[in-house]
Amino acid sequence: MDRFDHGKLKALALSLPDEIEKYENAGLFEEARAAILRRLDGDLIPEMRDRLELELYILKLLPVQFPYTAEQVVEQMRKEIPSFTMDHLEQMDRQGFAEWIWANGEKRYIHNTARNLMNLGKNVPWPQKEDPEEEEEKKVLKETCDLIRREGRAAWKLRVRASLSVKEEAFKKGDQVTVHLPVPSEAAPVSEVQILSHSGNAAVDRPDSVFRSICFRETMQENHPFFVEYEYKVTCVHHDFSDEDRSRSVSCFRPDPAVGEYLKEEYPHIHFTPYLKELAKELKGDETDPVKTARRIYDYITENVKYSFMRIYTIMKDIPDYCARNLRGDCGVQALTFITLCRICGIPAKWQSGLYVHPNYVGAHDWAMFYAEPYGWVPVDPSFGGSAFRDGDETRRDFYFGSQDPFRMAANQAFMQEFFIPKKFWPIDTSDNQTGEAETQDRGFARGEIETGQELISWEKLQL
Repeated sequence: MDRFDHGKLKALALSLPDEIEKYENAGLFEEARAAILRRLDGDLIPEMRDRLELELYILKLLPVQFPYTAEQVVEQMRKEIPSFTMDHLEQMDRQGFAEWIWANGEKRYIHNTARNLMNLGKNVPWPQKEDPEEEEEKKVLKETCDLIRREGRAAWKLRVRASLSVKEEAFKKGDQVTVHLPVPSEAAPVSEVQILSHSGNAAVDRPDSVFRSICFRETMQENHPFFVEYEYKVTCVHHDFSDEDRSRSVSCFRPDPAVGEYLKEEYPHIHFTPYLKELAKELKGDETDPVKTARRIYDYITENVKYSFMRIYTIMKDIPDYCARNLRGDCGVQALTFITLCRICGIPAKWQSGLYVHPNYVGAHDWAMFYAEPYGWVPVDPSFGGSAFRDGDETRRDFYFGSQDPFRMAANQAFMQEFFIPKKFWPIDTSDNQTGEAETQDRGFARGEIETGQELISWEKLQL
């Protein structure tokens, strides 16, 4: 199933036949694959055929995402922490910090297990290491958030350069290469987007696209990077949801006529499962104020969900339900869980993602927004709020419920959308486009076959 049909992803919401589930849960992937192929030879409704073909693709990716034995994880950890032992791994395993699957008779750990264990902070029984760069990043972030809180409204202009290149070992002369690099969409808090320069011939999606990118197409005779440089304005508004804040917001409130679209289920991931409905009911209680209800959901996620680097979303079948049951997830998993619980409670909520473009670090990031009158759409970042909670910084945690720092580039305003020039083959990331996608006329490139880069060139505070 190398060809990609975006519409078929909805079939992930269907349950697999029991035989296939049993084989897969037991780590018998070849048996699961054989069972799928047998069923595909029979009469099936189109949706189940799509579901089984998707599972074939997932089975191909699972061993790649879970490659390490326990012994290999311990060996990796000892490079950073010489005193790390198998007992430490088993202890982390019992606490739910080490994600694994059963494969061919043994536990196989996720490819980023060592990174997850190093990221646990105070939860581990080994000596902590100081990270001066991380402390400097937090210092700049705190100072900037404090400034937004004091001024109430502040704006910055940011200039970013993004690039994608095919690695030499994957390059083939004469290939027609198509590349999608994300660029900012014109949606709050981003405005005044300008594409300053780019490589070669390219087409740019419309400014208000919910999945905006610049697309390059070239028959390559020589290998070279594709790049785009752009500039945009970010306006940050501080909301503390006090009576004064509410009164101030009334004067600039503009209703969104499409707000009802953000109350619906969107299969496969924004799915109102029985467990999520029960959790939402418990969190909402008898509260009728949407802001207070959203805050209860935010508090639950930031206080209970452990930040964890994940398997690729392509092989996850119901992200919010996974997060709620396992209390584990990265920024996107937490954002989707917040969105889904809000929608169950009757609060419109939507996705935003792109880049976190801090002077000390640039990387992919996801967050959420919810809608409440008279504020309109307000940002919520559960993963940044959870980080503040773990640091014991309640002021910063409060900030990320309703306010946002300026270090954001939002290219994606919705989850699991199609490019304006559709891809033919499976993308690296089926959920959104944060660092770039590439394919030839014959196949899609895997993550290990391309190199991507993002750089914050400049940022300046503007006078309002």
